[in-house]
Amino acid sequence: MPLPEIREIDGLYLVEDLSEEYESQFGFSPFNLSHWDPSSYTTNLLLRDLRLPAPTIAIPYLYSFPEGPEEILRRLGFVNSQKHCAFANSGTIAVLLAVWWLKARGIASTLLLGPSYFPVFHLCDALNLPHKVSYMTRVEGHWTLPREEIVSFIEANLNAKALWVTNPIFSTGCYLAEADVGFLKDLLDAGVTVVADECLALNGYELSKRLGECDQFLGLYSPHKALSINSTKFAAIVFDGSYQEFFHCWTDILAGPLASSTHSAMVHFLGENFSEFQIAFSNYLEIVRTEVLRIVSLYPSLIETDHYSVGNFITCYIHRIPGSNGNSEKFLRDLFWQTGACLIPAVRSYMSPDLGFSFRVNLARACPQFYSAMNRVAEYLANTNRN
Repeated sequence: MPLPEIREIDGLYLVEDLSEEYESQFGFSPFNLSHWDPSSYTTNLLLRDLRLPAPTIAIPYLYSFPEGPEEILRRLGFVNSQKHCAFANSGTIAVLLAVWWLKARGIASTLLLGPSYFPVFHLCDALNLPHKVSYMTRVEGHWTLPREEIVSFIEANLNAKALWVTNPIFSTGCYLAEADVGFLKDLLDAGVTVVADECLALNGYELSKRLGECDQFLGLYSPHKALSINSTKFAAIVFDGSYQEFFHCWTDILAGPLASSTHSAMVHFLGENFSEFQIAFSNYLEIVRTEVLRIVSLYPSLIETDHYSVGNFITCYIHRIPGSNGNSEKFLRDLFWQTGACLIPAVRSYMSPDLGFSFRVNLARACPQFYSAMNRVAEYLANTNRN
């Protein structure tokens, strides 16, 4: 029996294959604007402000964090004593546990809102969780929930329906508007289950302050991930206390023990340096963002980005180039060869193709080569847009 294809991974393989082909022809790799890791330039600059604790637990199995789950909940913005949390080594494992929770509860159907982290779509398939896909709406630079589609989806049997949202909107750095958060609160009060993947949310930007009191709200968090600290991190799944036994058992079965680096990340999150580093990292990104916005502004009405974006990821939009070009090997080859840069098209993260060709930029990739590559890509796409 053939294995099912995972088109997002195939898409990454395409980017990697084209990059390797480019390198074999020219002797160096195209600069990757979208890669999830920061540049060595950024890393070396910010290491001066980062003080991660050394792993202290090296021998015994580690399944929880008895020193401070309540404090972690408080740091995440949850003040309701009915909330509990389970821990995992990564946000991907947290997504797996959340999908399995929906399946185990007998949720009849889940509406997944794109763009979103791609494993959730395949985990729903693998676990036979019925689901539909809809897209977040972007109008005049502002993102909103597709409320009419959501209302239509949940209008019958509310207690058996779930909504999966990503905050911030995946790869954009744009957080849900206050009116949309109020809309989610109304859904939760009516009995709809809402899962919020907030693994890329900066600490302090979580939905917990507005939705944390709701029984059927499940939140996923990985605070270091939003700071581009990808090797020392933890994930927290926050849920109502009535589900504590479920997550206690299934984190053991599906996730296994925690790594010592995970424990170090939790200790770091509760210390002063985490907040200090987030401030330093955010200040650095604003300098980078200003220059990227300046580059984009050279091509008004041709290229745009989100001016309300926060954090290391932003997305650039070229509306007159079809979004389907993000799946075109020829289009990407021409782009890479003409610019000496490569990127990940946003359509591969379930961005609506109606928004045109779009791609994510990781501001933490900043270095002299980053700015040159950004200039070349913007100029190339603007000229392509004119043809």
